[in-house]
Amino acid sequence: MRNLLSLLLACLTAVTLTGCGLKSGEDLYQLPKASAEYESLQTCLEDILDQGLEYSAPLTGSNLQSVQLTDLDNDGTNEAIAFFRDSSAESQSLKLYIFRQVEPNRYAPALVIEGNGTAINSVVVCQLQGGADSMRELLISWQLSPTVYALSAYSLDNYSLTEMLSSSTYTKYTVDDLNQDGNDEIVLIQLHSSDQDSNRADYYVAQGGMMTMHNSVFLSKKLSSIDRVTCSPLPNRHTALYVTGSALAPNGEASASTVITDILAIREDDLTNISMGKGELNSSSTLRSNQTQEQDINSDGIVEIPIPSLVESYGQSAGKEKFYSLHWQQYDISGAFHMACVTYHNTNDGWYLVVPGHWTGHISLMRTENTSSLTVEHSIVFYYRGTQRDTPVPFLAIYRTTSSDRQTRIDRAQKSGRFVLRSDPGTIYSAEFFDCDWDCGLTEDTLKEQFHLIQPHWSNS
Repeated sequence: MRNLLSLLLACLTAVTLTGCGLKSGEDLYQLPKASAEYESLQTCLEDILDQGLEYSAPLTGSNLQSVQLTDLDNDGTNEAIAFFRDSSAESQSLKLYIFRQVEPNRYAPALVIEGNGTAINSVVVCQLQGGADSMRELLISWQLSPTVYALSAYSLDNYSLTEMLSSSTYTKYTVDDLNQDGNDEIVLIQLHSSDQDSNRADYYVAQGGMMTMHNSVFLSKKLSSIDRVTCSPLPNRHTALYVTGSALAPNGEASASTVITDILAIREDDLTNISMGKGELNSSSTLRSNQTQEQDINSDGIVEIPIPSLVESYGQSAGKEKFYSLHWQQYDISGAFHMACVTYHNTNDGWYLVVPGHWTGHISLMRTENTSSLTVEHSIVFYYRGTQRDTPVPFLAIYRTTSSDRQTRIDRAQKSGRFVLRSDPGTIYSAEFFDCDWDCGLTEDTLKEQFHLIQPHWSNS
């Protein structure tokens, strides 16, 4: 371990804020200026190791280093945070050592934070009180068991340690300036597998130097697990939390195919579940059988929720598979929602298309596949069906062509009538319009603008 110390110090990076939003770009991935600057820090760390402690880096979060740098007191100089556990088999003692620069090129111990558990789950630096010019606070998540966590909040004002929140258990938590007062607040989310009536979110604010629970709000009774917690502004620029997870099926069993989202925001000073109507037990308007994640689908800075709507299948696909369009709902602080846009998501082929609203109720879809020794081509053909008695007429096809031979891919994508939408290594996406009396509302240029590849999503819980 000691032989790794120099390498560890050479790889130090800053602690980043992992709440709903990035707090300061200056905190991201700060590298040490020179190894000589940290010789005194290395000495301090070696003294701790000599006491029988061992490094114990956080399990989750933006930074998983055993030693991290960040400016805790906003004076332009980094403090260092080091994570340890007591290496004795009988102890579960965990320790965070904070070092400050007492003079140029010399670190000295400033504070020690102790806790119990199997590991340090995560550490977040935030601003719970005092505003941007004051010393920041630490949120420490202690892992008590593989499935149980407790959150503590510590004030470090003038390097005097105060526990603002004492080891409160939670399922998920998030921290952000929800009430827009310049300081962060904490939301602890509690799910109860044996009693969904008790699913709730507890809202904590700083008062008199302590984190005090301001109010608690019920979450959907059907919510059986939490997949992610997403932060986004609402149209009126209030900050909202989108709590999304699996929902219970009618038989009471957890269903991986059904999800529900609770939208939490500050209304009249209280945390409110704005997606749950008065007297309701669930956010019924967000309940859906669809695994596409809520996201900012139209790039307006606001998260939308996808609600699936069945689209008629046609031809060789009729009765064999189901197609869905996604109606993306955007909510305001009152809980009212409107449709931001409609998409067709072809998750099998990795693309989606933003479609004009007047397509709803007037199209059918058919999937085709053309395979040769060198090429695999999947296509979705869009049909205009008018009334139920009209014979559907094709007006658009979108192709996904893969081939080990580059020229073969290009030749297929440039067949008569086709034009290229996107390309990546090994794959070309192309499209073709067909003669049809119906105006679909798209041109070659607008189709290219509305066509997108499905990007992977990373959790920011």
